Amino acid sequence: SIHPQDLGRVNEGVRRTLEDDADYDIEYRIIHPDKTIRHVHAFATLIRDGQGQPLRLNGACLDITKRRRAEEALKESEARARAIVTTVQDGIITIDEAGIIETFNPAAERIFGYAADEVAGRNVSLLMNEPERGELDTYLSNYMETGDAKIIGKGREVTGRCKDGSEFPMALGVNHTEVAGRPIFTGIVRDITDLKRVEQALRESEERLENALESISDAFIFYDADGKLVLCNQKQRDFFPHLTDIYRPGISKEVVMRHHAAALHEKDPAFDIEGYLD
Repeated sequence: SIHPQDLGRVNEGVRRTLEDDADYDIEYRIIHPDKTIRHVHAFATLIRDGQGQPLRLNGACLDITKRRRAEEALKESEARARAIVTTVQDGIITIDEAGIIETFNPAAERIFGYAADEVAGRNVSLLMNEPERGELDTYLSNYMETGDAKIIGKGREVTGRCKDGSEFPMALGVNHTEVAGRPIFTGIVRDITDLKRVEQALRESEERLENALESISDAFIFYDADGKLVLCNQKQRDFFPHLTDIYRPGISKEVVMRHHAAALHEKDPAFDIEGYLD
């Protein structure tokens, strides 16, 4: 039987065919005897008798349930993809093999200051600074001709350029795919200005700490919470001049202590190595 929600639409289609000679072409749902819902596509042409009266409909009714389910699954997938692209914090930009911008998500609009319709159809190089600006077209053409993935599939740091001309450090990753046989490149961009500021502040803090350590008169070694060497002062290096090479960031405290114990034992064979290590 015809699904109750579609019955009115089906009757209206039949009415139009009978009264207006319109082709009967409609998709609707039916309730199968096993209570499952199926999608069908019915199409027909009205045949009239010699007096012009409706005689019959010639046509067919096809089960399109699989097709409709596939279409609905595709729509759901596209909706999820759009939701991700429009809400993600990273800029997502798609370009063709010539570097022409096709899509530009809201995060990219926020990062660069351009509206999507301002950059669509323009070369993506307008979002970059030199030297990347002049190199991109060469990278793309070389990749398409030779498969040499110089930047494709790899992350790197470049300088981005905003609509107002300001520049900022940017993490960029570019990947390649094909849609309906056509190459598409997707760029994922992230403004790393804050990260660079934190890194700079950390470097400055480490420099201040190193300067402070060098100013004290005692030998000093600093380890992190995992027991890895972070830094030591020159007084410590002078105390064990032949062990200078071991004082490198990341080496474990245990290794350093064993080298110290061995050096002290070499100077004094009576030195208690195990007691020192304990």
